[in-house]
Amino acid sequence: MTATAAPTRIKTALQEKFEKEVLPKVKEKFGITNPMALPRLEKVVINTGNAESRVLTLALSVLGGRAADSPNLVLAGASIAILPPLFIYILGQRFFVESSTSSGVKG
Repeated sequence: MTATAAPTRIKTALQEKFEKEVLPKVKEKFGITNPMALPRLEKVVINTGNAESRVLTLALSVLGGRAADSPNLVLAGASIAILPPLFIYILGQRFFVESSTSSGVKG
């Protein structure tokens, strides 16, 4: 029977900072000597909310993270995402120009 080694876990920068800076301060402040009584950092979850209601920049960054090896896919997503605001601006350009010229300071 062969013994298998336990998988090594890579520590993130947040985990290292937690262990080096936060835990000693907690030990000192509360006088904890038992290491089992100390808080642990097991998992960090970043909630981006509902996938359908993401802001354009957040959705593109998520797409960039998932498709980091194919920049063409990210460029295609950015191109498709910019089309609706561009069409709205083209169709309502006259109103944008009128409102910006009429709101000028008269002197």
